[in-house]
Amino acid sequence: DSRAGLLFVDFEEGNLLQLTGHVEMNWELPDPVRYPGALRLIRFSIEEVVEQTSVLPLRWREPRQGAREFRLSRRVSESEDVVSFYFEAAEGVVVGDWLPGQHLPIEIDFGDGVAPVQRTYSLSNAPGSREYRISVKRELDGRVSRHLHDLLQPGSIIRAYEPAGSFSLMLDEVEADRPILLVGAGIGITPLVAMLQSIKANRPEQEVVLVHGVRDGAHHPLDEEVRGLIDELPRGRLHVRYSQPRIQDLEAGRLDSQGRVDVDLLEQLVEIESAEVFMCGPTGFMSTLERDLETRGASPVRVHYELF
Repeated sequence: DSRAGLLFVDFEEGNLLQLTGHVEMNWELPDPVRYPGALRLIRFSIEEVVEQTSVLPLRWREPRQGAREFRLSRRVSESEDVVSFYFEAAEGVVVGDWLPGQHLPIEIDFGDGVAPVQRTYSLSNAPGSREYRISVKRELDGRVSRHLHDLLQPGSIIRAYEPAGSFSLMLDEVEADRPILLVGAGIGITPLVAMLQSIKANRPEQEVVLVHGVRDGAHHPLDEEVRGLIDELPRGRLHVRYSQPRIQDLEAGRLDSQGRVDVDLLEQLVEIESAEVFMCGPTGFMSTLERDLETRGASPVRVHYELF
């Protein structure tokens, strides 16, 4: 009987997600390199999705508070397609605390009679600031990112919820003698910058290696800030890899290697088995890297990641 159903329970928000459909079972033993530890592969074809929000009576925390107003204090161009937006609390509102790596849920009202559109952007500054900073890449088909880039100017008001997300660096849970490996692809650098700031402020003697993969120098956000932070960490190291470097990038010496970030590069920079790994990037990049890290001895409980 190929009929199947999957139920996902979100105990944090009190939501339920039910998927129904049919499955195909692959009885051949999976490729142990692509699927380490797997004994069977199952392909699930979704036919119906049912989502119920805030229905569980028992939850891990209080329901999220309503959105509050924040004012754009300034905007800074970080690269050809990335801008950092700094938001300060509007009158009567306090900027809440957050963990380095968490994201800021915002909502934009386009004034078209439709419900506001919600998006989440990683906070690219560390806790303790009086402002929220999000660094946003302009996507050609991204309605919200285009709105932020094209229309949001100092003085503009947005609505935002409390910072959230389980992808975060808590230094008191990382052994001091264990190296921290931060790996970002493109705009995936944003939560890692917040983590780097937190390391500098709270444990500057920590061994930390940051690896950033981007296309070229024109699409390299927060480069100067990252280099400055690494320079202030006695045991900090930075490796920049460009996949399509320009002539001027090579002449300026802004990159350490060419190609795409992979596990071979990471293994050259740090002992994979002992590292606490935090990585952020697109889905394909992350799934490949997570799989390869495990095959090289990384413990799954010490590999933390965020997809975008």
